[in-house]
Amino acid sequence: MRRTILSATPPLYLDHWDDLAAMHRAFVDALQRRAPPPPPERLARDAGVVSAIYNSFIDERSANRPDLSDARLHYFMPTDLTKIWLPFGELASAVGVQRRKMLSILDLGAGTGTASIGLVMLLSKLGFQGKLSLTLVEPDRTVARLATSALRSLNEVCELRFSHNVRGEDVDGFLRARLPDRYDLVLMLDVLTEMFPRQDYVEGVGSLAARLLKDKVKRTGFLVLVEPALKKVSELLSQVGTGHARSGGAVYGPCSTGGVCPAIERKGGFCFHSAGVPMSPLLQSVSARCGLNRHEVNFSYLSMSPTAQMAPAMPGNWGRIVSFPRRVKKGFNYHVCTPSGLAVVFAPRFLADGKTRGGRLKHGTIVTFEGDKSDDIAPANSYNENED
Repeated sequence: MRRTILSATPPLYLDHWDDLAAMHRAFVDALQRRAPPPPPERLARDAGVVSAIYNSFIDERSANRPDLSDARLHYFMPTDLTKIWLPFGELASAVGVQRRKMLSILDLGAGTGTASIGLVMLLSKLGFQGKLSLTLVEPDRTVARLATSALRSLNEVCELRFSHNVRGEDVDGFLRARLPDRYDLVLMLDVLTEMFPRQDYVEGVGSLAARLLKDKVKRTGFLVLVEPALKKVSELLSQVGTGHARSGGAVYGPCSTGGVCPAIERKGGFCFHSAGVPMSPLLQSVSARCGLNRHEVNFSYLSMSPTAQMAPAMPGNWGRIVSFPRRVKKGFNYHVCTPSGLAVVFAPRFLADGKTRGGRLKHGTIVTFEGDKSDDIAPANSYNENED
């Protein structure tokens, strides 16, 4: 009997999608009033350059490139900020968002404030009412000024009040300062491929993560690393998580297996994730001109904790969707990461509730299923290696 999905629980951020999309539109409008963007033609040209840089290992850097700052502020930041909604939505219960009186956030390699802005948006819709303190570390002075401008624009449209401090230094310099502060959440979004070459990535990121978990993350806090969805990056990031788990560390997400990634046990296998993007007219125009599909963004990530906090196991057969749907006869197949490894699981056109469409289950959806087919280990992920 093939494994068949019975029920599906979507990622938490999707419960608030309409409100998040409305705030996203208001934020983009406020940002464009404060810092008017250049014409779409120029943004499209520069976006192509930035995309090529993001999709490589430090062959070229986007830092200290004032000519690319508009593309980073007006194109990549509004689309990439949704990358934090899936990882943090999974942590919200463990963080205790609705009961906390204060949260402290460290955003390393903050760029234009992408991760911090996405986080503030989601926190505001999850009911956080405490004091929020943001520390952004960004060495590029031009980009750091843009981050400040973006955060001020967010303050115009967001009911959640927050304080922010932008520090003009790189990650290594910040850590060498040995400041005593610890944070509830440490974020690094699309930074690590600009810090470590491919051959040093696993060792370098693993060492950095261990250092951050020891020195900068509160015992009850989390470290979230978000990277491009490129196969060559995602596979290495999964190796970092697997190494951390095998050494006794806690990998909270995206794994159903306790952190030892089953995808990389098969040649060519890797794990990636996806989130939708509310598209403004400018984003749509630039996307069409430069050929970058940004109505959704693909990424890989790890959420780790200094302590052995893990998401509670569910009874019965369950797992987490880690692929787009593949149409098959009478329904769709998904790759599902289960506590016992990767499986191919079938979704009928409508699930048992009669209203959930089997072809519209998103990355990060938790599903329950029946069936025990023994040869259902998923093949290597066939996702296109280009992120966009």
